[in-house]
Amino acid sequence: MMSNCLLYLFFFGIVLKSVKGIVTITFETEEEITGNVFLGNIAAKLGANETEIFGGNLEGANYNILKSGDVDYSDYFDFNSATSDFYLKQKVDREEVCQQSEVCKMRVILFGNSGTVTEFVNINVTVKDINDNIPTFSESVKNLYIQEGTAIRTSYTLTPAIDLDSGINAIQEYILEPSRTDFELEKQQNLDGSSTLNLILNLSLDRESTHNYTLYVKAVDGGTPPFTGTLTVNINVTDKNDNRPIFQPAEYNATIDEDVEIDTVVITVSAIDRDIGENSRLAYYFADSVTSDIRQYFGIKETSGNIFVKEMLDSASRPFIFFIEVKDHGDPMKKSQAKVTINIRDKNNNRPVIEMSPSSNINIKENLNIGTHVALVIVSDEDSGLNGEADCECLNSSFTIMKASEVAQNTFSLVSAVEFDRELQAFYTVEINCSDKGQPPLSSNHTFIVTITDENDHTPIFAKTIYTVDILENISVGAVFEKVQATDRDIDQNGKIVYEIEPFAESSMFEIDPDGGHIKAAERFDRETEDEYYFIVTARDQGPNKRSATAQVIVHVKDVNDNSPAFIGDSYAMSILENSNISYSLGTVTATDADLDDNGKVSYMIPAKYAMFPFAILDDGTVITTEGLDREVRDYYHFNVVASDHGNPPRTSSVPVFVTVLDQNDNAPIVEFPYGDNDTVTVAHDTGPDIVIASVLADDNDDKENKRLSYSIRSGDSEGLFHIDSETGEIYLTKRISRGDIKRFTLTLSIKDNGVKPLETHATLHVTFYLADTDTVADAAVGSKGQNILIAIVISCVTFVLSVIIIVIICMIRRKDSKNSLYNAKAYDEQKIMEGHRNSNRSSSSRGSQDKMLYPSEKAYMENGYAKKAKKEVSFIVEEDQDTGVSMETNGQFDSVSTFTGKSPSPVPSKSPDYENYNQEISPPRSEKSEDKQREIHRMTSLRVHQALIQSQNNNNNNKQWPQSPGDERIEELSR
Repeated sequence: MMSNCLLYLFFFGIVLKSVKGIVTITFETEEEITGNVFLGNIAAKLGANETEIFGGNLEGANYNILKSGDVDYSDYFDFNSATSDFYLKQKVDREEVCQQSEVCKMRVILFGNSGTVTEFVNINVTVKDINDNIPTFSESVKNLYIQEGTAIRTSYTLTPAIDLDSGINAIQEYILEPSRTDFELEKQQNLDGSSTLNLILNLSLDRESTHNYTLYVKAVDGGTPPFTGTLTVNINVTDKNDNRPIFQPAEYNATIDEDVEIDTVVITVSAIDRDIGENSRLAYYFADSVTSDIRQYFGIKETSGNIFVKEMLDSASRPFIFFIEVKDHGDPMKKSQAKVTINIRDKNNNRPVIEMSPSSNINIKENLNIGTHVALVIVSDEDSGLNGEADCECLNSSFTIMKASEVAQNTFSLVSAVEFDRELQAFYTVEINCSDKGQPPLSSNHTFIVTITDENDHTPIFAKTIYTVDILENISVGAVFEKVQATDRDIDQNGKIVYEIEPFAESSMFEIDPDGGHIKAAERFDRETEDEYYFIVTARDQGPNKRSATAQVIVHVKDVNDNSPAFIGDSYAMSILENSNISYSLGTVTATDADLDDNGKVSYMIPAKYAMFPFAILDDGTVITTEGLDREVRDYYHFNVVASDHGNPPRTSSVPVFVTVLDQNDNAPIVEFPYGDNDTVTVAHDTGPDIVIASVLADDNDDKENKRLSYSIRSGDSEGLFHIDSETGEIYLTKRISRGDIKRFTLTLSIKDNGVKPLETHATLHVTFYLADTDTVADAAVGSKGQNILIAIVISCVTFVLSVIIIVIICMIRRKDSKNSLYNAKAYDEQKIMEGHRNSNRSSSSRGSQDKMLYPSEKAYMENGYAKKAKKEVSFIVEEDQDTGVSMETNGQFDSVSTFTGKSPSPVPSKSPDYENYNQEISPPRSEKSEDKQREIHRMTSLRVHQALIQSQNNNNNNKQWPQSPGDERIEELSR
C-alpha cells in the first residue's frame, strides 16, 4: 500500500511534465459474482487500439493499479497489459464496500510508466445491488404494555427493520397483520434517509374484556422475489383502577350477648373488585362517621373484614349501627360502604333508660342557627333517689345537651352546637350517655340518627358544558341519540332536575325527556337541507327558588345514501358521422348526487341488455364508440345509461340516450341500367332531337347530397350526337342522323354523387340505329290520327276506372283495420322499383334516380318509455317477372314504375330497420321520393300513347316486325 502511494507521488511529482493527462472510464458489475470476471477492454473504452495507448513509446512499461481516494480497492482488480483487458478478480459485497449508499462506486487508478512517458487512467467500477439481504428487525418480538383507557390515536414507537440492500431492493412497505381497524402503522420518512415506525392505537382498551393482542409487522422489500422480515408485537393491556369495590351484601346484621367474650368475631364483611393486582387488593376500615364509643367496643381486621369485640358489653348498651368502608390500593383509590347493625341482648340490670322526643325521624334543616333545639331527651330509671337521678352528655361534638327545665327531673334538651351543611354530611349518628348518680353509677347510652334536611342552596351542574353528537340523517323519529346529565348537590325537589330545550328556529326537530335528559329526534332529518344544529339545554331544579344551568348541544347530521343520482336533463341526443374512429366521443351524460363521499360518488354504465350496441361509457360519463358505425346498416340507436352511486346499498337512476348516425359519402352509385347484358338500346335513324331514347337507372345507398346523382357522358360521343340530362339521366339525340351515318355507338357514362368528396361509377351503353321507312311511317301516322285519339281516350277512361277501384279497395281495408283490436305489422323486404320510359315534356322516358324503396308498412314509436305500434300503411304492387307495375300508397300518391328488359339490375344492399327491446325505438326508414298523382297518371297515359304509335307504325309497314324498344313489353302489359 505504502509503496504504491510513494510510486504514485513519485511519478506525479517528478515526471509530471511527461504525463499525458488523466482520463476516466467506467465499468459495471454485480455484487457477489465469483471468479475472474471480465469487466471490459480499457483500450476500447478509450477509443483507440491497445498499441496506441499502452504501446508505442510506452513499450516495456510497468503497469500498476493504484488506489483512488481514501479506500484502497486495488486488490479487487487485475489488468492484462498485453490485451488491455480489465478484470474483477474477487467477489464484491456491495453492502460491505459501500454500506447503504444509493450508488456504489469502487475507484482505482491504472498507472503506466516507461521511464519517459507516464499515463494514468481513472477507473470507476459501479457495483450494482442484488436482493441478497432480508429485512431484519433488531428484535423478533416486541412486548408493549398499554393501560386500559389509553387515549385513542396514542402512538408507540417500533424499531424499523434494516435492509442492507438499496434502491428497489430496500424495504418498500410495512404491512400490519391481521388487518384490522383497531391498530394501524404509521411510517415517517426522516430527512437523513432513516424512517420512524409507529403503532397507532385506534380503540379504547378494556382489560376486563380483552387483556392481550398479538400483531405481526412485516417489512417487505422490492426485490424479485421480495423478502419479508417479521416483528411480533404482543400488546398486553395493563389494568387501570376503573372499578370500585362492591360489598356483597350491602347491609349486615348480627345479635350478640352483652357478656360476649373479647376478640369474638361478630360478623365478617366482604367486597369484590373486578380489577387486578394492587387495584383489586382491598382493605376494610371503619367509616369516618363511626363514633369513638363504637370503636371502643368493636374492631375490624383490615385484610379479612372480620368485626370483633374489643371490650366487654353490658346490658345498658344499645344496638350499634355503623358503616364499614372498603378501599382498594389503586391510584386513584376507589371505595364503597356497607351498613352494619349489631344488636346487644341485655342482661338483667337497672340502668337508666333514655327516650327521645321525637322518638324517631329527627330532622333538622341545614344552615340552622347554633343553639337551636333539636330534640327532647327523657331519661327514666327504676331506681330512686340519686340512683334514679341521671346526668346526660352528648358524645357527638356537633350537639350538646342542656337541662330542659329545673323542675322536670331527668328531662334534657338536645341543641345544635355547629352549623350544618347537608351536602357535606347528610346525617349524624348521635350518641347520648346518661349515668345515674348511684355508687357505682350505672349508665346507658342512646344512639340515634339526626338527618339534615335539604335547603335549595346549590345550582345544577352539567357534566359537560358542550355536548357534540353525530347522528345519521335517517335516524328514526323518536330515537334517542344523546343524554345530557346535570347534578345538583341538593336532594328531593331541591335536587330534582327537569331538562328542557330552549326555543330556537328548529326546536320542532328535537325533544328531550324532562326527567332523564334523553334527547331524541322529533322529526326526520335531511342532511342535504341542514347538516348541523346548535341549541341550548336548561337544567332546572324544582326547589322553592328554582336554580338552573345550561349546556350547549351540537348535532352533526351524517350522510346516508338517501339520494339517487340525478341526470342533468331528461334525455340526451347525440350524433356521430359514420365510419368515425373507434373510441370516438359522442358526448357526455352528467348525473349529480346530493349525498357525500361514496354515497355521492357516481359511476356510469350501459345495461347488459344493450351489450350488442357498439357503445361504451367512461368514468366521467363520456359515451364512446367501441366499433365503427355504418349508417347504411343502422342510422339510429336508443339505449339507457344508468348512474349508480357508491353507497351501500347503491342507488341508481337512468336516462335515455338517442344516437343518430350521420351519413358519410362512402357508397359509390349503383347502376341498374345499363348493366351486364342489358346495356343496349335500338333507335330508328329518323328519331328527332329531344326524344328520350334511354334513361340511366342508378341509385346510391347514402343520404341527402351524398345520394343525389349527376349524369354525364365521358366518351363515345365524338360527333356530339347525344345529350344526357345531368339530373334525370335521360339520354336523347341532339340532331337527326342521315342514312349513311347509321352505326352502333358505345357511350361511356359517368354517374357521380354530390357528396363533398363525390364518388363516381362508370357504365357502358350501346346505342344501335336502324333504318326506318319514313314515308310509310308518315302515311301511317296521318291515316291513323283519328285512331290514336280514340286510343288515348280509351286509355284515359280505363285509367280513371282503375283509380276509382283502387281507392274503394283502400277505404275497405282501412275500415277493416279500424275494427281489429290488434294488428301485427309485418316487415316487407326492400324492393327496388325501376322507373320505365316516361314523357319528360319531350317523349316517353325513364328516370333512374326516382326509384322507390318499399319499407315495412308498420313503424314503431316510443311513448312513455314503451314501444307502441304506429299507424298502419298499405302498399299495393302490381308486379311482373321483372318487378314492374304501379305502386300506390295509402296517402294517395301514385308512382309509375317500369324497367328495361334483360338482366336484373345489379344487387343493392338490402336495409331494414332493427327491432330492439320493448323500450327501444325502431330506427325510422329512409326517406322516399314520390310524385303527385296527376303526374303519374300523365306518365302512364304517355306510355300507352307511345306504345300505340309504335304499333301503328308496325301495322302500316306491311306488318314488318320492328326491333322492340326497352319497356315495350311493360307498355303492352299496362295497356291490357
